[in-house]
Amino acid sequence: SPEAGGSLTASLEEVVAKLTRAKVGKAYGGAREALLLSSSFVLGQLDAMSGGNGAKAADYKATPFSTALAAE
Repeated sequence: SPEAGGSLTASLEEVVAKLTRAKVGKAYGGAREALLLSSSFVLGQLDAMSGGNGAKAADYKATPFSTALAAE
């Protein structure tokens, strides 16, 4: 989310790199593994966030990250 310092154009690899730098997924094989194991939840959250109203509502489901994660 841009409001939280994110980018709607971020790729899956960019998100994995940010999670790695934040040391997310230490209990897993790494950040990518943790993200893939949580992909259903993450995609569900992006779907819910995409339901906003107004002209400025972001379509999080159509982001490069979301489409790449769904393809994994």
